[in-house]
Order: sequence, then C-alpha cells, then structure tokens
Amino acid sequence: MNPAELYNNILVPAIFQPWASIVTQSIKHNDDVLDAGCGTGVISRRVHERLNGSGSITGIDLNQDMLNVAAAASNPEIEWEKADITKLHFEDQTFNNVICQQIIQFVPDKQEAINECFRVLKPNGTLVVAVWKSTGHSPGWKALQDSLSEILDEPYELPPFAFYQPNELVNMAKIAGFDFVDIAHIIKQSHFNDLGDFIDGVVGGSQNMLGKLSEITGQDDNISLIKQKINQKLAAYINTDGLTFNQASNVLTATKPPQ
Repeated sequence: MNPAELYNNILVPAIFQPWASIVTQSIKHNDDVLDAGCGTGVISRRVHERLNGSGSITGIDLNQDMLNVAAAASNPEIEWEKADITKLHFEDQTFNNVICQQIIQFVPDKQEAINECFRVLKPNGTLVVAVWKSTGHSPGWKALQDSLSEILDEPYELPPFAFYQPNELVNMAKIAGFDFVDIAHIIKQSHFNDLGDFIDGVVGGSQNMLGKLSEITGQDDNISLIKQKINQKLAAYINTDGLTFNQASNVLTATKPPQ
C-alpha cells in the first residue's frame, strides 16, 4: 500500500473518523460545502450523508494520492480537486460552509488560508477549523514524541501538534473578518487495533507527521526501538481490544457577517 492507502486504512478510522460528526454539525440541507485539506475524504463523505442529495460538496487537497484514494472510495457526486487553500480558485461567496480538519497547522501562511476561507464563504456562512491540542493532552502522541526525543537525543515536537494555542486561531479569524468566533476544547478517543497499527500508520501513512522522524524511520532497528519505548510508556492504555487513548482538539466555529 502507498502512504495514502495506509493513511486511509489505519489513521482515518482510528483518529479522524471520530471527529466527523463534530466538524459537520453546522451542515444544513442544500448547503454548498468546501472540505479544505480533505485528505482521503472522511469529512466529505460525512457531509454527503448529511446533505442527502441536496447542495454540493467539494474536497480539495495538495496530495494527489490522497485525492485518488478519496475518489475511489466515495460517491461520484463529490467533486475532488487538487488545490492550495491559500490560493483558492473559487469565486467569492461560493460556499455556505468551509471545513478545515487538521490542516491549518501544516499551512505556512495560516492567516492567508483563513482569509481565503472567508472570501469564498457566502454571507452568514460558517467556517469550522479543527487543530489538535498539544501532545500533553494525548497520551499516545506524547509517548511517540517523547520516544523520538530520546532516540534523537534532543527535544522533538510532532508537527501536527505544533499549532495549539487557541487564541492564535481566534485572532486569525477575527483579522480575516469573521464576526462571531467561538472555540471549543473537545476530547475524543483514538483507537488502534494494536501498537503495530499505530506505528505503521504514523511511519507509513502520515507524510505530514514525519519531519525529523524521516531521519530515523528508514532503519528497522530504530522502528523496533520506537515500538519498545512506546510500549513501555503506553502499557496502561493497551488491552485485549487494542490501544485506546484520549485525543484533544481545539475546534473553532466562525460566522461571516451578513452583507
């Protein structure tokens, strides 16, 4: 399997699927929805279910392999496009909703991404942005981060958890022009069949996760060492059902003012 397939088969059901109902709550019948940073399409598929044949759903991502997996696994009514969230080609006021699940932390120009979301939203449209809180709120990822720090012999921060200050996200939304801005701190559980799935999903399926991890994961001895260290740290979270731990996210909801 290529990284996109591993991501879809392991990380999506374990990590991202549990959040689909949270970030799609604002979707209404006949809405036109943009899933920005759609990955393999877990949010777009949930939106399609909620729309039930009405409105439209467009998923965009920069990773063509992710889009290919999304298209193969989804209803043909969903449109998939390779696009940059900071340079959207859509007309002003195109969508009722824009959803960004776990993508903003990877965008170099975060403010421009939020600005573009504002631009393509219709008046009274809703932006939902979910970004993970720090690894201190998630035992599984904290164990991985600490294990990598020990192996690298220097402090290491996992990239997906590096943008966790809620006030920064709120300020960006206000600068973009949103008038109602709310942020919630939500905890869900992530579940993997076993520790091996967790490591395989991260190492093989998450290109955004790698960073310095890529320096050491090409060696089998280091993978074994990572598993050994994480197993020691996560013993309390592993049972016959697999590996289960809490994962926390900041979820911003912002509304574009009426004209």
